[in-house]
Amino acid sequence: MTNTKSLKCPCCFSDLAVTHQGKYETLIEHVECREPDMKDGYQCPNSRCAAYEFNGVWIEDGDFWIKEPPAGMNHEEAEQQIENHSLTGRTYAVNSFSDGYERYRDEQAKSTVTLNLHWFILEFTPRFERIEGSNEWVKTGKWKRTIMRSVGDGRYVHFMTFWDIYYYELDNYKRNFIGLLEGDEEATADILKMIENEDMWGKKEKRFWWKIARYFICWVWNRGTSKKIKQYHEKNDRKLRVL
Repeated sequence: MTNTKSLKCPCCFSDLAVTHQGKYETLIEHVECREPDMKDGYQCPNSRCAAYEFNGVWIEDGDFWIKEPPAGMNHEEAEQQIENHSLTGRTYAVNSFSDGYERYRDEQAKSTVTLNLHWFILEFTPRFERIEGSNEWVKTGKWKRTIMRSVGDGRYVHFMTFWDIYYYELDNYKRNFIGLLEGDEEATADILKMIENEDMWGKKEKRFWWKIARYFICWVWNRGTSKKIKQYHEKNDRKLRVL
């Protein structure tokens, strides 16, 4: 299912209309250094709106651009003007994925509970999930617990209990096993490192609780599967088609 609500201008809530197509670069395209695809450009039809005056453009995911900023103003300053006129406080198109995601993140930050116990900081963050067929997010009733340990001078580092490590590695095993079945070489290499108890550099894992967690996951609960994966690898059958 896809989102059925129309995109709206954050400055006046008018329905946005597709006026053209252009090569607007998304964050993923930028990170992956890919040539931007042609995308529909949405614009506000309200001639009294600041977004109309500034010739603002949105794409389907809600990201915003100003094609040509007014004279004497750069793109950053022009976008700041649109944000100042926005009724939502954001430049993202209303009802878009980006707008819904930012609202969810804001709500998550407001609902996070932090306990400073001097030597440790406990943080409880509510978990959200996206409603199928929409760009809205709701609380699941579950919470994520994070522990930060003091290392002096007001600095803290992330601290993991044994059960944090265990469930983290269990998720890795399950995810990499699915990737292995799909022929993903990186996933295959990662699950083999777990089975061989190696770190990301291919050296033997020295952290005690990580070794214990991996032992139970690979050689107690999934012994048969791990043994077959290791055997096929030793035979240089990289595709591991039959398990």
